[in-house]
Amino acid sequence: MEKQPTNENRRDFLKTLIPAGTMLCMGCSTALSMKTKKNLYQEQDFDSKIKKEFSISWEQFLKDRFRTTIALMKTFAEHYDKDELIKLCKDQADKSNLETKPYLEAKSVKDFILPMENHESVKNCVEYEYIEFTDKVCQLKFTNCLYAKTFRDKDAGDFGYAIVCHADFSGATAFNPKLKLERTKTLMQGHDCCDHRYIWEG
Repeated sequence: MEKQPTNENRRDFLKTLIPAGTMLCMGCSTALSMKTKKNLYQEQDFDSKIKKEFSISWEQFLKDRFRTTIALMKTFAEHYDKDELIKLCKDQADKSNLETKPYLEAKSVKDFILPMENHESVKNCVEYEYIEFTDKVCQLKFTNCLYAKTFRDKDAGDFGYAIVCHADFSGATAFNPKLKLERTKTLMQGHDCCDHRYIWEG
């Protein structure tokens, strides 16, 4: 004889069925609406969609930008020589910079510094002051840096220096062979400031 469901089994079944039915009835219009919106969105030109601007803080942007990089570097460091890995990061950063053709029309250190002042990442991610600023010398003192905070918050300042800061030297040379950078401290390395000193030679 087939076993009949008990009252308790029936109650369990109804507990599952009733909310499901309610959701189905009440959610019909919502589900249809979502489908319609999805279809309308998919009809938009892909090139237009990817060029839409979206609102996000610079802090969140850098966290998102470097989250995977930091995780990968830490994972690689568990399996490979960390010093060699950091050297590879520095070499790649230098290579990327030095592949850029020098800006030979530049006449002074100001031709390098002044355009950078208007860069969005400079305006929003660092705080600095001029210690000296002439055609031949520009000394800057950076007291806050979101790049340094992003990496150091993840205990990855060594990788941050290799990926972000080290290339400042080759970046100056890539701009123009006459431009040199001197620096003894960085926030990324845990110092109280970054002491950039750009010198125009010749």
